[in-house]
This record gives sequence, structure tokens and C-alpha cells, in this order.
Amino acid sequence: MMHEQVAKTHFENKYKQTCEWFVKSQNINMPSEIIYELEKHLKIIHRKWYPFKISSVNLNLFISLALIPL
Repeated sequence: MMHEQVAKTHFENKYKQTCEWFVKSQNINMPSEIIYELEKHLKIIHRKWYPFKISSVNLNLFISLALIPL
């Protein structure tokens, strides 16, 4: 929380405006949302999970996908 306040203060001092508009404009997508969008145009032919071999979005840091056009 302290880092957020420092970043907020730095932004507001540098740009002479509130950072609320910037924070609201940021959109963090969930892995399932990204995969859903990819599958509209591409077919997943291989998945690899890291660091665990378990196919869990919540347990892994990375998901590697091999994709081909539909």
C-alpha cells in the first residue's frame, strides 16, 4: 500500500493532475479472457504450464501456447 501512495504522489507531482483517470483506464485481463479471445481466431495445439505441470491458471506463473490459424 505504501508503494501505491508513493507512485500516486509522484504521478500527481509530475503531471499536476490526479491519477484516477489513468488507473481507471488500465485493464488487466484474466488468462481465461485472453484465451477466449485467442480461440476466436486461432486453434490451441499445445499448452505448457510453468512452474508447475498442473493445468491450473491459479497455480502457475506462465502459460505457453502453440497456436495455428483456424
